[in-house]
Amino acid sequence: MTKVSIFPVVENLVKGNMPLYGFVPADAPPPYIVYEESGQKWSFPDIRKGTITFTLKVISTYKGPQEINRMTAFLKDKLEGREVSFEAHGPGLFRFIRQDIELKNDAITREAVLEFQLLVWG
Repeated sequence: MTKVSIFPVVENLVKGNMPLYGFVPADAPPPYIVYEESGQKWSFPDIRKGTITFTLKVISTYKGPQEINRMTAFLKDKLEGREVSFEAHGPGLFRFIRQDIELKNDAITREAVLEFQLLVWG
């Protein structure tokens, strides 16, 4: 089974608010979002049905939690319950799974990790 890339779909839904990277350039200034896919599971023999699990990490160096809270709310609003369509796989639905926010050791950088799934039912 060929892996399905949903990065362009996620990028299209969150574009314009802050940069979304699959690979973060060394000189990228915060705030930004990092896309990391953690797995794909497809049914057999109907490979048009499956689940794609991914995380979005929000990196912020704003002095206080306001920016990261605003960005996590924005991402949940843009993705949770959103229906999308794939050419070969048919419709899918984004589902929010969990969220963690951590203040890093430098006492400035905050990192929020939001886990989502895309349920595809071809």
